[in-house]
Amino acid sequence: MSYTNSPEFKAAGNISISRHRALSYFHNPRSDEHSIVMIHCHENDQLIGYLGILPDELYGYDSNGVWSRHSSFGWLSCIWVHREYQGKGISKLLLEKANEFWKGNLMATEFVPGLKNFYKRSGIFHTSLVIPGIRIYYGSTIADWLPRRNQILHKIKPILHKIDQSINQLLRLRFKPGKDHKKLIQMDGAIPKISEWIGVQNKSNPFYRTSLEFEWMQKYPWIKEKVSDENCDDRYYFSSCARRVKFEQYCATDSSGEYSIYMILFVKDFTLNIPYLLVGKNANPSDISNFISEYMIQNKLELLKIFGEKSCEIFSPRMRGEIFRKKTSREILSPDAFKPLLEKGLDKIQAGDGDCGFT
Repeated sequence: MSYTNSPEFKAAGNISISRHRALSYFHNPRSDEHSIVMIHCHENDQLIGYLGILPDELYGYDSNGVWSRHSSFGWLSCIWVHREYQGKGISKLLLEKANEFWKGNLMATEFVPGLKNFYKRSGIFHTSLVIPGIRIYYGSTIADWLPRRNQILHKIKPILHKIDQSINQLLRLRFKPGKDHKKLIQMDGAIPKISEWIGVQNKSNPFYRTSLEFEWMQKYPWIKEKVSDENCDDRYYFSSCARRVKFEQYCATDSSGEYSIYMILFVKDFTLNIPYLLVGKNANPSDISNFISEYMIQNKLELLKIFGEKSCEIFSPRMRGEIFRKKTSREILSPDAFKPLLEKGLDKIQAGDGDCGFT
């Protein structure tokens, strides 16, 4: 936090982290005062490159069959090099330093194709695991994906937004909100009553996040609504704000009063992500998919992102309001030492594992 309060931060032309993301790093329950979370590269007092790391922990069953922490490691969370210094080996230097500080205990996920090739060429990551996913569309999103395929189209992005709005207004006439699904109720920030159930349900996930981590994610987000200049500091290359941001928790109980469903919903602009979805043995999967269908329609959202084997199974039937869907995936790169633990719990890994629950 001292960096974001320093004269250097205030005067910098480029910054390596937003204030609210730095606050989140500071309160990470899986970090301590010795964790290296940011590496800078300077030339003549100018920041020309940086690499961010999110501390995390890996869990598994020990030789006695006891579920416990296996080791600490870091997720490669962001890497940036000033355009005037690209191609000079700075990214390689930053990655080598990160690998040195973390003693080879690094992982990476949710990266762009060019960065994936860079990571694989580094010699650090020898294991690649794939998490299945689905993108379910409830509306038109051409203003989002078309400019990313052709940089020239950035100039007409406002026009593409207008086209999206017109198409989606017509689609919403076809799929009007239906009945509320009362079986799932929204929770407030504190979740002590369900914390034990969450711990049991999330066991066997090698990243094993508990209610403590879920509360941290909700209280210290990396992306905030665009309500102040501080939330959207344009000196920071990565996303720190959005037009609409919501982070909500929902749960349900079965006929005997036992918890059966817990999920986190993360809305960013027109997209709904479900970072964590825990489902008990007495849960009805259709309660989840029906609730999410109505949530999409009522909140006028255009895209639903699903990751994880169990979640993909739940959302495999066609949903009310759905226009079309396509399969996708998310890759995790890791050192060989982590491979056995990751493979054993592959079907338990959730969409929010890594830094994906924040972005």
